[in-house]
Amino acid sequence: MDKERVRNYWTKKAIEVGYDPRSSMKDHEFRESEIEIIKGYLQKEDEVLDVGCGNGFSTNEYSNHVKKIIGIDYIKEFIDIAKKLYQGKNNLSFEEGDVLNIKFKEDSFDKVISERCIINLTTWEDQKTAIKNIYNVLKPNGIFIMAEVSVQGMRELDKMRSQFSIEPMSPHWHNLYLDEEKLNEFLKPLFKTEKINRFTTYALLSKIFHSLYVKPDSPQFGAKFNKIARDITIKYPNLVLETSDGDKKVGFRIRHRSNTSKETR
Repeated sequence: MDKERVRNYWTKKAIEVGYDPRSSMKDHEFRESEIEIIKGYLQKEDEVLDVGCGNGFSTNEYSNHVKKIIGIDYIKEFIDIAKKLYQGKNNLSFEEGDVLNIKFKEDSFDKVISERCIINLTTWEDQKTAIKNIYNVLKPNGIFIMAEVSVQGMRELDKMRSQFSIEPMSPHWHNLYLDEEKLNEFLKPLFKTEKINRFTTYALLSKIFHSLYVKPDSPQFGAKFNKIARDITIKYPNLVLETSDGDKKVGFRIRHRSNTSKETR
């Protein structure tokens, strides 16, 4: 993938539909379920960084549950919109910034949130750099809330869809999905996994049941079916879907920063 092409894509998105909550994700019902669940990991005394915040829709939601939150995005147009939409809240601010070059001091935040920011980086090397930068700005025992997409998760979802003659999910050209095996190995010295939430409920209802229900038509993101899937997911996010290897695929991870010294990590 070409970095400049990805940047141009998101700049165009910000200019064309930047005020729309769906500007960075069409499946708004899934996003709302994700936001509700992430809120459960936030505390009133937290100082939080939201990387790749887009127009600030999620960041604003989180601001009601924390002491302070800063949203950063490398698309200036998104940041300008976020500042206009959510001005006047003392604990909420937005800055133009790049996860590959985070400007904040080390040990600054209790929590860092990334919702599909990492998969919009164009190489595994850049993804690793971003995760290291997030590690650095987290306080010791701080928490990285990592809401991304994996190769294995999409593969298992497509495998299930194929059993019902549903076409595979089309990957977005600007996304580089994470390989869980490489990711887990890389994260070992940095973070301890506290919780894995794969949103299997939403995947099953929205990506399987909904597709079958409207077939041969295409399911629509804003359909009532997805709203129902959202409400069920918020209460029961992980109805289990076992894969061929017995694992549970397809979500986000809650990771504690390992309490190791900077020299030995």
